[in-house]
Amino acid sequence: MKFFMQVVVLTALALQVQAEVVVHFLGTGGPEITKNRLGVATLVEVPGNKFLFDAGRGVLQRMGESRINLPLVRNVFLTHLHSDHIEGLPSLWMTSWFITKRNAPMSFWGPPGTIQMIDGLQAFMSHDVVARVNPVVKPIGIRTIVKEITEGIIFEDKTVRISAITAEHGDGNPAVAYLFEYGGHSVLLTGDSTYTPTFGRVARPVDVTICNVYAPSLALVANLDELEEPIPTVVRAVSEKLASPEQAAQMFIETGAKVGVFTHNIFYDSSADDIMQRVRKAGFLGEIHIANDREYMTIGAEIRFHQPMPVPDDLEINSLNFKEVLRAD
Repeated sequence: MKFFMQVVVLTALALQVQAEVVVHFLGTGGPEITKNRLGVATLVEVPGNKFLFDAGRGVLQRMGESRINLPLVRNVFLTHLHSDHIEGLPSLWMTSWFITKRNAPMSFWGPPGTIQMIDGLQAFMSHDVVARVNPVVKPIGIRTIVKEITEGIIFEDKTVRISAITAEHGDGNPAVAYLFEYGGHSVLLTGDSTYTPTFGRVARPVDVTICNVYAPSLALVANLDELEEPIPTVVRAVSEKLASPEQAAQMFIETGAKVGVFTHNIFYDSSADDIMQRVRKAGFLGEIHIANDREYMTIGAEIRFHQPMPVPDDLEINSLNFKEVLRAD
């Protein structure tokens, strides 16, 4: 059995090495409390670099379960500053520093307000910032570099270009989507945006569009006035700032996506099949995938989805073993 598990892990890692772009759906839930979906967080890997988009609750846990090389996750892009997109930051920033010995600053990109938020994070963790420094836990690893952005190219090196696009998220504004480009491949991450026509004008065509979905059933929406509060108020308010299956379908179509992926999944009384049917009825003919935590997608000659590697019951990542447990990059 142990040998079989090793083969499964090695096979999964080989798939990731061969792919040009690997997208890890670390967390695929919203702020709701769910058993199998932690907070939204999506990690995009290319050879030599990693880029994290949003950091919902449990992001460090999911990274560890996926054996992501934690100290190498240094670039974090925030779509907006709602709590469910940032509440995993304290453990990501702090624990991956002193446990896995991150020895370089962590960089953050986000809409206006990000500097104040990171200042608050540093104040919140101020005791640890000082107390945990020792001969192997270097002060440089807890430094932060913060860039507030609105739109346009915000990151570019020899292989990767990341652009910000203004998004629409109601009380979550200012909000941005991100267009990730590498080696002729492209991924649009809409964040929590509701329907935004700008995406189709700025980001077309893309290989993959990753979108949120808010899916109270059509029957529930049609009968809101018959339901007790807070249901009518909540559904109407959230519907104004998140994407329905029909709105997501429109964004998939307008961005020319080969594959439409849902994360930040809020189902309410709908099933996955219900959502798929509504997207099809709205006219999107490409592949549709509703992501689950720790699934990953490879984008190369083909776009493929893969199940996560098993998590041993005795998994522990600590300061003594992290180099052996985590993937070497």
